[in-house]
Amino acid sequence: MWLQITIFAYFLNAVAISIDKFLLNKEIPRPSAYTFNIGVLNILIILVLAPFALSLISLKLIFISILAGLFFILALFLLYTALKNSDASQIVPFIGSLNPVFIFFLASIFLGEKLNHSELWAFFLILLGGALISYQKKESSLKEKIKKIFKKEKEISIKIVLVLAVFSAFSFALSYILTKYIYNSVNFLNGFVWTRLGLVLGALFLLIPPKSRQEIFQTEKKSNTKGNGLFLIGQIFGGLSFFLINYAFSLNSVTLVQGLQGLQYAFLFIIIIILSKKFPYILEEKLTPLIIVQKSVALFLIGWGLLLLMT
Repeated sequence: MWLQITIFAYFLNAVAISIDKFLLNKEIPRPSAYTFNIGVLNILIILVLAPFALSLISLKLIFISILAGLFFILALFLLYTALKNSDASQIVPFIGSLNPVFIFFLASIFLGEKLNHSELWAFFLILLGGALISYQKKESSLKEKIKKIFKKEKEISIKIVLVLAVFSAFSFALSYILTKYIYNSVNFLNGFVWTRLGLVLGALFLLIPPKSRQEIFQTEKKSNTKGNGLFLIGQIFGGLSFFLINYAFSLNSVTLVQGLQGLQYAFLFIIIIILSKKFPYILEEKLTPLIIVQKSVALFLIGWGLLLLMT
């Protein structure tokens, strides 16, 4: 059951990412505002679930729950900051590839999770397939190559973006490990509500720096009806995906659930191919015979990994 839930969750997340990409380029240009909106929306989840699912837990678990939410908000902010200063087709797969690796080691150390031989092979195949399907070689024009030679600022900015991406992946991993710890200690819905409190608190912290607060309020004024509608749709898909992934955490290994993230890139590739007919600019690479072979091999590896998990 956990496998079917995870597959569906990553499909929903692929749809949400497609909307995120569109909005970050068009409607919501500031990472602090985008992260703030995502965090604050969790108030609705708390209000809906709290009367039925919330019960008192120990101070230690409350602290861990809030910490899990804070790390998730930090990871989102770092992710969107990196996205605004780089190519999404490079950064998202980079973070997505690092995240399961961090989780693999952290879960082994702090949760005592161990994968059997078949699960380990599936984890490796799906991780490799996800990295392969999301890899995209960028061809620089002669003008861009000359700029890179004479402008050191570009190289520094790339290094900063990579640092942001690594810390984002590590923060996501910490958040998931802490969340899994909560699910091992209390029932799923109760733990889910408590971790949402951390997300809301993290979003509110973004209002403290004057610059961040100004960006959030300016974005709220400038956002139009179309942007708000797309944002809401994206958050519904993303929120449901996040809920299902968390539920999968409570049912099985956090390492395996995150390892299946390669499915998300497979779904994302298919969605982008479909949407590119109407929005050509979102397809950032030409589908040459070599690229088609690359994607086909990646899909084969992901399918092989799934088969190992199902048998």
